[in-house]
Amino acid sequence: MDNSTEKQLNRIDLNLLIALSVLLKEKNVSKAAEVLFLTQSAMSKTLKRLRDLFNDELLFRSANKMHITIKGEQLQKQLPTLLASLNSFMQEDKFDPITCDMSFSVSVPAAMNHSVLLPLLQILAEQAPKIRITEHPALVDPYNMLENNDIDFAIHFADNNDANFTVTPCEKFSLAIFSGKHHPLLCESKGEVKKNISYEDCLQYNFIAMNHGDNTQTKITSTIHAILNEPKYIEKLVFKSNQLLLITELLATTDSLYIGPEHLLRVSNLSNTIAPVHTFDLADDNKVPTYLIEHKRVTNSLAHQWLKQKILEQFN
Repeated sequence: MDNSTEKQLNRIDLNLLIALSVLLKEKNVSKAAEVLFLTQSAMSKTLKRLRDLFNDELLFRSANKMHITIKGEQLQKQLPTLLASLNSFMQEDKFDPITCDMSFSVSVPAAMNHSVLLPLLQILAEQAPKIRITEHPALVDPYNMLENNDIDFAIHFADNNDANFTVTPCEKFSLAIFSGKHHPLLCESKGEVKKNISYEDCLQYNFIAMNHGDNTQTKITSTIHAILNEPKYIEKLVFKSNQLLLITELLATTDSLYIGPEHLLRVSNLSNTIAPVHTFDLADDNKVPTYLIEHKRVTNSLAHQWLKQKILEQFN
């Protein structure tokens, strides 16, 4: 729609179209006034405005009866469709996940792909098969992408007080140290963790890390981040990747270890490949919180809010 169209439509009061529809149906000013709860004088003034707007009499008297002009008849044919369209435009949206055909973009930390994104996609395949999801790498600062409509949701480790965003707490988690099933820290005969494996015991081996794009600007601080920045750990860090599959393959084929979310094994197929050998015993205040972040532009979208609920369910 160009500016000239908008300027033309700016002359029209929508209430006039409603009044025109009733006048053309009733063909009587007094009856139309009763239908719209107006005085006859007000309805007469409305008819005059309509005649000026359309430059046509619309209704005229002949032999003590009101008749509709040719222009009025044309408008009468168009008005039901127009008013129905306006009514639909103003009505609250209806949402049906089965028929929803929309695309969404979500930013998820790579370490949470299997525990959050994978079960989410399995649910969508059943409940909303036409919805399309694009995953974006987790960002240190996802707020610009959210504001620019590049992503719809971000799972993040830091809160935000900006009124333009809605931040919903998801879950607090600790970290565990994972190894392959044939690691020396596991009992060879049963594949079970040897008793009392300490963090110091784990530091005898090399580590692989997930690359979350952290930098010195990251506003995330916790006991866990202190662990990941410890010199002894950094000295043993031999490889960083943003691909969890590559990390698990390396764990299965080397003696390297990986520090990741304790809920990593919620996905059963990973439990066939890796196992936790040590879990950090942290008080609740020292665990890492996660948040689901959205921009206020999606607050009144039923489709977005339905998807938001499905994402949050993966943290329960």
